[in-house]
Amino acid sequence: MAAFQKLARLALIASGCALLASGITLSTSDSLSLTKGVYASILFTAGNHSGAIPVLYHFSESGNIPPGMIFESNACNKPGQPACASVARADGIFLDGVPSAEGPYTVTVTAKDSKGNRVSKRFTITVRS
Repeated sequence: MAAFQKLARLALIASGCALLASGITLSTSDSLSLTKGVYASILFTAGNHSGAIPVLYHFSESGNIPPGMIFESNACNKPGQPACASVARADGIFLDGVPSAEGPYTVTVTAKDSKGNRVSKRFTITVRS
């Protein structure tokens, strides 16, 4: 059983998920390659593979994000959108907006559940013209 858990952990790490012994994962399926001046939204999600509750996570971020983008619980930073039509997600946080400067930006996203388990993962976002 321990060998299977170790292989599963390695498979998750190789697939772009961060996994702690607590079983929490942190990942995104959205592109981290953005275009300057074009609206983009990246959803970072947390989860656990045990299927156990809790399903609510507290998110924090550190590092540098592209100018013109912000972290928020809904993707509501879209130009010309007067009100946010979506409901916040309990398992994720969005980085969205219109990036205004080219370059690489490195941010660390941390998710913590109500039991105190946490996971952090570093992501590099690249903005091109």
